[in-house]
Amino acid sequence: MNFEMIENLCHVHTLLSDEDIQCIKQMAVSLPGLASGSESGVDFFIDCPCRGSSEAVVVAQESALPSLYDFSTVGYIIQEDAEPAVFRSLRLGIETEEVRAVTMANTSQHFVVQTVRPIHNNGRVIGALIAEKEYRKPEHEASQEQPVLDADELALRPYLRNVDWLAGCIHDAVIITDETGIIRYRNETAARIYRDYGYINDILGMEYRKTACHGELPPNYANDTVISIRGSFYRIEQRHLTAEGCAFTVTVMHDVTAERRRTQSENIRKASIQEAHHRIKNSLNIIYSLLDMQRRRCGEEAAESLRTAMNRIISVASVYDVAGEAVPDKVSLFQTLLQIREHFNQMTAQDGRSLNITVQGTDISVDTDVSTVVALVINELLQNAYKYAFPGRKDGNVHIELNNGSLYPLLTVADDGVGFDVSSATGAGMGYRIINMLVQNNLGSQLDVRSGPEGTRVTFGFHLR
Repeated sequence: MNFEMIENLCHVHTLLSDEDIQCIKQMAVSLPGLASGSESGVDFFIDCPCRGSSEAVVVAQESALPSLYDFSTVGYIIQEDAEPAVFRSLRLGIETEEVRAVTMANTSQHFVVQTVRPIHNNGRVIGALIAEKEYRKPEHEASQEQPVLDADELALRPYLRNVDWLAGCIHDAVIITDETGIIRYRNETAARIYRDYGYINDILGMEYRKTACHGELPPNYANDTVISIRGSFYRIEQRHLTAEGCAFTVTVMHDVTAERRRTQSENIRKASIQEAHHRIKNSLNIIYSLLDMQRRRCGEEAAESLRTAMNRIISVASVYDVAGEAVPDKVSLFQTLLQIREHFNQMTAQDGRSLNITVQGTDISVDTDVSTVVALVINELLQNAYKYAFPGRKDGNVHIELNNGSLYPLLTVADDGVGFDVSSATGAGMGYRIINMLVQNNLGSQLDVRSGPEGTRVTFGFHLR
């Protein structure tokens, strides 16, 4: 037995401590005795869990000649899909008996049968002792149908009466165990799951603890914990019941594979959308910075035009800033308005004038395209107020309010400036032409503009998509 090899493999591939490795080496000492005392053709291995939970490394091997292997597998990395019994015992800390595994050995069908015992140290599982023999496919496939219960069995376990037709009506796997934990009933779905997992014998009559893939459960267990079995996912519910003086346990395994995969696909889609939002925001910020560099080299008139364009860009960037922190399909419009306020104040701070912008109302989640249009409209209204509403003043007040209207959400932007003649101005200025176009064409709404000596109030609605 090469103990130096065991130690090196454990240090390289596992997180085992020196004390754990010493326990593994002590177990390896027993392998020759196990091999000599077993039937011929049985190979013994010790596997230790790698840093990745779905891999293990073979650290020791011994055979009862003639062996299935004409080479050493020490140092090989094994996967859970190939040897499920090993990983069941490593994960749950209990033995696993007679489960089929894929092998590299020289066998006719490339399968072996494994019985696995966990190796413990200080209450932790540090490895697995594996006995492996050649798998011989039965001439006739075992029936998955529940054997007919005789009168004596039903007298002992009256809770099994009529259960077969009931469990056969549902797609879930159903397993019933008696008071000692022995499986007394399993429907065809349960039989198929365990056969596909690799159990070569029917689980009927076996101890459930030795077959369960979920470990110990508290009494009357039912929650959203999902277990994985050979690429499929199952939600477990277990009930301890009593009927006619007999205690028994019903375990139901509900297949949630399709639901889990949809969730995984949705998470990938959301992550992709968030990454796209992040990149768009970064691109807009780069454009903003380039325009700002150009603005500093221009005359006053050109600089003012560039500043207007920069405000529009940063308003759109605000939408993607909020979108990057939210559910990808929806954006918090209230948070977007707060971002616009912050960016607008930063943009105008160097001019010696300021707007006291307040944002109030109800938060509403909208699509990104709606939020983008609203952001552009709000930016244009803020720029109009900044340029024209407060002549001769160093500051002014603008109030933005977002509310759920009776038919659709409403946004109001009000200032306490000098006002203007609505009939002559709303169709003339470039700012109001842009606002009207966005509100009518993109939001399917109309502007309501009211202005007088006490200020201007603009209201528009939009439909949730």
